[in-house]
Amino acid sequence: MSRTIDELLTEALVHFDAATEYAQVTDRDPRMILDAMSMRLFAGLETLTRLPDDVADRLFPGVWPDMRGLRHRI
Repeated sequence: MSRTIDELLTEALVHFDAATEYAQVTDRDPRMILDAMSMRLFAGLETLTRLPDDVADRLFPGVWPDMRGLRHRI
């Protein structure tokens, strides 16, 4: 079953919110925090790649190819 655009966007936001929360943590090994943030950023971007291309291009005009490429660099 395909997921709706709203479901995909919600999932991506959950991952990005978690990455933001991890950035606020100060009582853990910074390497662990960086790993956790990277994984959540990757997961959020991976979710966005499931959007139809026209939707992604409309939501992120001019930057979608760079965002998509960032997923590979993470």
